[in-house]
Amino acid sequence: MINSRLYADILSENSRFLNFEFNHDEIIMGKYRIEYQRSGCIGAGVCAALADKHWVMADDGKADLVGSHKEGELHVLEIDEADLDCNKQAAEGCPANIIHIIDKETGKKII
Repeated sequence: MINSRLYADILSENSRFLNFEFNHDEIIMGKYRIEYQRSGCIGAGVCAALADKHWVMADDGKADLVGSHKEGELHVLEIDEADLDCNKQAAEGCPANIIHIIDKETGKKII
């Protein structure tokens, strides 16, 4: 799965060579946003066990959010409805409470 923000950036940078105008708003991003504070990870591995498509354990014993990008101290990934349930379970199971999911349309924190 390609990171939609990266895809949008690539299209934007190359649109002048491809002879079309590009609008970032035309790229459909995920409906939900995962925000992960990796520095607070205690390495329990619950996220990786429940949602192995999105979470892996790194060599330093902390979890990595696959395909995410950094925004300050947060690792962020946009997901769609199909990936919500497993990531919601991962967030609910995190003993450090450092995984949050936000509904992008409403701005409401789901967990």
